[in-house]
Amino acid sequence: MKNLLYNICFGACLIVLTICIFFISPSVYKDDAQTSKQTEKTSNAPVVVQCRACQFDHPPQIYLLAVNTGNLYSLSRDFSPSPGSLSISGAYDDLSKTSLNIVNDGKQDYIMAYLRQGRDMVSLKRMKTIYCTDCLDKILSTIDGQTITSFVLFSASDETFSPISDGLQMQGEDYALNVNYDVNNNKMQIEYNPI
Repeated sequence: MKNLLYNICFGACLIVLTICIFFISPSVYKDDAQTSKQTEKTSNAPVVVQCRACQFDHPPQIYLLAVNTGNLYSLSRDFSPSPGSLSISGAYDDLSKTSLNIVNDGKQDYIMAYLRQGRDMVSLKRMKTIYCTDCLDKILSTIDGQTITSFVLFSASDETFSPISDGLQMQGEDYALNVNYDVNNNKMQIEYNPI
């Protein structure tokens, strides 16, 4: 008897849910689609509140910049870990399926960063809301034709962008940087050496 009552209640719930999906949802989606089209017609260019690259006061150092989010990841050593300790930080860009791991080993004099990109995808629509036109143009020309498109190197001291490409070697006032692409593991290895 309990099973019969349970089956009747469950069946009634499924019927109500089906009615809601077929009769209520289309009008909601239609309204959202019309609102979305109206928004696109009234504002072709998204408004940038503040450019995340050039209009913030960043400490003068080299960063990994996630182009889809505007997040900056420092490659310099904020602290010196004690010998034998290990500090690992990371990030993930859902749009490009790119993972970032930064390893700061107390035994080593350098910091290693590893990038593994799942999809070659950036969102121009999202980027227009994060960067000013000048920075957006610089980033797009930097990533054009590169293996890794979801991250670039950003020097806050002179506000320049550099691609993360195999064989890249950079040197600043207080760092040296080497980039290698590990074909077998499909990841970029970035070695940051403070000078």
